[in-house]
Amino acid sequence: MSIWKKLFGGSITQTPNIQTASAVMEEPIKQDSQSFETSIQDGRITITKYRGSGLTILIPSTIEGLPVTSIGHEAFSKCTNLIGVVVPDSVTSIGYLAFASCDNLESISLGNGVTSIGQAAFYHCIRLYSVTIPNSVTSIEAKAFWDCLRLTKVTIGKSVTTIGDGAFHCCLRLMGVYFEGDAPTLGEGVFQGDDNAVVLYLPSTKGWRSSFGGRPTAQWNQN
Repeated sequence: MSIWKKLFGGSITQTPNIQTASAVMEEPIKQDSQSFETSIQDGRITITKYRGSGLTILIPSTIEGLPVTSIGHEAFSKCTNLIGVVVPDSVTSIGYLAFASCDNLESISLGNGVTSIGQAAFYHCIRLYSVTIPNSVTSIEAKAFWDCLRLTKVTIGKSVTTIGDGAFHCCLRLMGVYFEGDAPTLGEGVFQGDDNAVVLYLPSTKGWRSSFGGRPTAQWNQN
């Protein structure tokens, strides 16, 4: 069965000690326009397909003088050569299945312009260890990080207000989900199968209870 058919057919007192694996990354290499297929609408560029061969790449903020604002549907899906990706601040949206099944992707750096992470955007990125969602993001859509089997730590910026169904489903090694803002609205089964995960929140934030999304909660101090 294809991955697409598979996809769509009490409180604690201590912060867990989380150790995340880290790979030795090469310096990200900015890709030229020949590495991408693109579409243009209203003077803005959407990357629709990556054709390059880089291992650790920096997506350009402009192509031929126009701003790159979106990573489109399946643009990087199944790019198994990728180890690391840096998304520039010009990008505002990460699309449906954008990086799905990038089996060797270990590092993703999201720019401070991203406002939404699309449905199943990072589905089955099985080597992704840690993710920081910047403060610009307001929504994490359904299944965004579904089946990221080695994901151990997630930090979620203060502006996220909604997290969709199964967003972190089956992240079997997930230990800590660090929220910098108030408790967002959750869909169904956001943390289903994440039996070791603890949700951590800042003392000054609101809406938290002894459990969240079926996982225990605890306060944490950024310092």
